Amino acid sequence: MLAVDTNVIVRYLIRDDVAQFVKSNALIRSEAEYVCTTVLIETKWHCAAPDRLFAHLAMAETGEQGQGTDWAEHVSDAEYTMQLAAE
Repeated sequence: MLAVDTNVIVRYLIRDDVAQFVKSNALIRSEAEYVCTTVLIETKWHCAAPDRLFAHLAMAETGEQGQGTDWAEHVSDAEYTMQLAAE
């Protein structure tokens, strides 16, 4: 099993560079990959932008005591854009 880093996932999702997308697509489709939690978190951060289509990928595990994922409250596009402008 191959572990992939954030760049491979981002190039696959965003498709902003044709050559890198072709390579990442071939890699992802060729064998089973391991994607650690840190890579998923970085991918969300790298892909999010007010002027870019964003694919939300969510994975959840059940905790040791059977608890599920606690999702935070929804943030609208207007709230997200306002927060970016403030930064």
